[in-house]
Amino acid sequence: MSVAVVEVPPASRTENSSRVRRLFRDLAPSAGVSTAVTVIYTALATARFHTMQCGVDLAIFAQATQQYARGELPRSDLKAVDQFNLLGDHFSPIIALAAPLYRLCPHVWILLVLQSVLVGLTTFLLSRAATALLGNSWGVVVGVLYGFAWGTQALALYEF
Repeated sequence: MSVAVVEVPPASRTENSSRVRRLFRDLAPSAGVSTAVTVIYTALATARFHTMQCGVDLAIFAQATQQYARGELPRSDLKAVDQFNLLGDHFSPIIALAAPLYRLCPHVWILLVLQSVLVGLTTFLLSRAATALLGNSWGVVVGVLYGFAWGTQALALYEF
């Protein structure tokens, strides 16, 4: 039994490497802005958590995420004396989606990191769209302006 070896022509290798370089060149500015936003907001949120500057909402959402991770309905001791049903208050799908992460790493700061990552993701998407329309330089400017705008800062540092 013989095995046929197919050699890829050199032109295809060159095309593939140029595609990879082009993709990297197109995504790198937006990814850089997004990574910076994510790292800065994660650092600020965890610093606020460690200096006890977070509000009670974070504790309520942490209880809900913990109970979703255990497969239970979300209830809170902080909202009422007798286990307040949080589905009666309002349903937060992101809390239910965060439950598998919480199960892997059962700490309240996972919610803060997740929030920072999601803000970074929106920064990437907006910066990428601006890059496609306006070019790399303006895409970075739009990404930085959005990532560090007052409203985005308020969102990212509101302890979930």
